[in-house]
Amino acid sequence: CLQVVSDNEPARALYRSLGFNRELYRYHHLRKDIAK
Repeated sequence: CLQVVSDNEPARALYRSLGFNRELYRYHHLRKDIAK
């Protein structure tokens, strides 16, 4: 299992060429808003 940023098309193309062609998970990171 490899992890790559979804808009990094060169990396995705490389991994596809090596046989990694299935998306397993998508990650979403939330951050807490800090009032100033």
